Amino acid sequence: MVLIGDHYEPLKKIGEGAHGEVFSGLDKRSGNVVAIKREDKGRGNVSKEAEILQLLSGLPGFPELLYQGETETYGFIVMEHYGPTLKLIRGQTSFGRFPLEAVICFGMQMLDLLQTIHSKGIVHCDIKTENILAQASLLETDTNLTSFRPHLIDFASSKFWPPPPSLIKKKKRRRSSATKIGTTKYASLNLHKGKEPSPRDDIESLLYLLIDLHNRKLPWSGVLNKNWTRIGEIKDEILLCDLCSGMPVPFLACLEYVRGLGARTRIDYERIRDGLRECFGVGVRIVGGMEGNGVGNGVSSR
Repeated sequence: MVLIGDHYEPLKKIGEGAHGEVFSGLDKRSGNVVAIKREDKGRGNVSKEAEILQLLSGLPGFPELLYQGETETYGFIVMEHYGPTLKLIRGQTSFGRFPLEAVICFGMQMLDLLQTIHSKGIVHCDIKTENILAQASLLETDTNLTSFRPHLIDFASSKFWPPPPSLIKKKKRRRSSATKIGTTKYASLNLHKGKEPSPRDDIESLLYLLIDLHNRKLPWSGVLNKNWTRIGEIKDEILLCDLCSGMPVPFLACLEYVRGLGARTRIDYERIRDGLRECFGVGVRIVGGMEGNGVGNGVSSR
């Protein structure tokens, strides 16, 4: 493959998805390892992603955009390279499960990142383990989630919020409930119902992810991910207390709050953050279980 931007050399494919391919690469000038994303020219996703990365430039937890360009056949962006994905780290653990203390600490860090992008008018729309990277110094064999400093990547599916007035007026353009957005496993109930993405949906996806990281699975894990409609039905039918079984009662309260938000309701991030902090309390009750001993002494990154 030819050099990109005169001095970025693609080395090895490290990922592929609906929105393009990702390669590790080398900055021939500095010697630094970089990440290179490419897609077929004209699709426009890398251009949108570059715009979002520019909005997030200099903020911790997001890759710096190093270059954007195109050839006759491809569009490219070059970004900072980080450590292993959460998916890879999880694959090294016993049964793919993390301790509750580590999961809650991780969740508070992720909430900080989501609040940051939402403050910039961005909804990520695809929160999943593949899109969360550790710091570059973390080894793939380090399965201690408390050592994991999350970095959020892949804004190809992201939407700007609030949507432009032209889109609001065109009610006929409302999504069909059968139209998939993001990853089926973690998509919010509202997305399954065909509603336009809003910040609340990212937080609901995060809470699903936290349940999955601790409990090792979600109630719909046995259904094929391609069955968007059926998984949406399960999310709609299941009692939240059953969904949150094994999690602290304050966590259930967080999910109830987020599920009850309107698309344009101002999100009280501190309320959610306080709810996660309460999961550390001594004697906190576990949903579907007995009184617990708490999960230690945790603090938010804020």
